[in-house]
Amino acid sequence: MSSTPVAAAPAEGGASEAEEAHLLPRPQPQPEPASLGPPAASDAANIGAEAVAKPAAHVPCFAWAILGASVTAVSSAAAVFQSMQEVPPLVLTAWRLSLTSCIIFPAAAVSFHKLPPEDQRRAVRNLHILLAGSLLLAVHFACFVWGLMHTSLTHCLLYASSTPLIIAGATWVLRRPISAGELLGTGLGMLGAVLLASGATADRQVTFAGDMASLASAACFVVYLSIGQHLRSWMPLFVFAWPVGTSDLTQ
Repeated sequence: MSSTPVAAAPAEGGASEAEEAHLLPRPQPQPEPASLGPPAASDAANIGAEAVAKPAAHVPCFAWAILGASVTAVSSAAAVFQSMQEVPPLVLTAWRLSLTSCIIFPAAAVSFHKLPPEDQRRAVRNLHILLAGSLLLAVHFACFVWGLMHTSLTHCLLYASSTPLIIAGATWVLRRPISAGELLGTGLGMLGAVLLASGATADRQVTFAGDMASLASAACFVVYLSIGQHLRSWMPLFVFAWPVGTSDLTQ
């Protein structure tokens, strides 16, 4: 007599395979890896909206007054210096630096007093950098005034105002980022200087030595600005400017 196979009954207290599979935890779906490509258009729009929504930094009113006074003083210095032909260039430079040091000394003293003790000690430790900046500033003024006395006013201003062009060229040589707006501003500024120089009448004989002295003044000023950028990240303006201008008088 044939017998049909009978499935074995599960052991007492046990569970069938189907029940065991049902009781096991189901695997959860894994999240997709983040894309390394550019963000989607919606993400970029959100980022741009957040950037636009940030409030712009408030510029105090006295900053505009200082900027206006600085632009007026710098733009009129060459004409005033050239009107004093009988005064030697180094004496003119000393007069200018002495007047500047006397004006900014009170602000420098107050700013230094407000510094934390650690920053005061840090300023003293960086005196050698301040002295290097003062030396470059002294050479800048000496070359500028000497070039002003040995070439035309327009040529002197053209070469002495080439500071943005030198900065842009140094940025390109060092392969540092420079924006299109900075390049455009540099080009427009130099174009304006060239147009002014070419359209003006020569008030004195143009000399190669005077032009090169004016260009050297711009180059020294670029290095001076680099030193100032390094120190001004933590040092107040007048604390930086007063020792630099005062030490120029001793050089």
